[in-house]
Amino acid sequence: EPTLNNLRQGYSSRVAEFEEAAKNRETASDYLEQFENMVLIQLDNEANAAIKRSALLGGSVVAIVPHPALDAAVALWRATALIRKIGKIYGLEPTGLSSLRLLKHSIATAIIAAGTDVAVDLAAEQVGLEMADQVSSNLGKGAAGGVVTAWRLYRLGNYAQKLCRPVTS
Repeated sequence: EPTLNNLRQGYSSRVAEFEEAAKNRETASDYLEQFENMVLIQLDNEANAAIKRSALLGGSVVAIVPHPALDAAVALWRATALIRKIGKIYGLEPTGLSSLRLLKHSIATAIIAAGTDVAVDLAAEQVGLEMADQVSSNLGKGAAGGVVTAWRLYRLGNYAQKLCRPVTS
């Protein structure tokens, strides 16, 4: 009931349709199946779209931002916004242990985004590649940082979705 109350605030018509259809359900499993089919599938689609949008935006911004510290700030900002968005979609606020776990993943995403530039430089030195043009070197670092950040944000979004989803599938 608390989950339905939270979902009523953002999805009143969807929840009302579910409650009308669920009146005739006799078992808890039938009720949960109805909830899955009428409410959660639509929320999952909305959460998946938010995850993809956030990963693409975060990765794109990191790819064009010229400084590792700014990469970390962008990654942390996008990760925090993504967690809030997913919690809002499912009518939940991540709290307690789940918030700590999500914060740990957010910080890891930010650190990895900042460290990608250094890793690309080290890899180029180890392989013995010399970039003829500094611009192409920066583009490579930016692209690598953007891809890694997008991937980390996508994984973080899926993890947050798993934690915030009221019923596991």
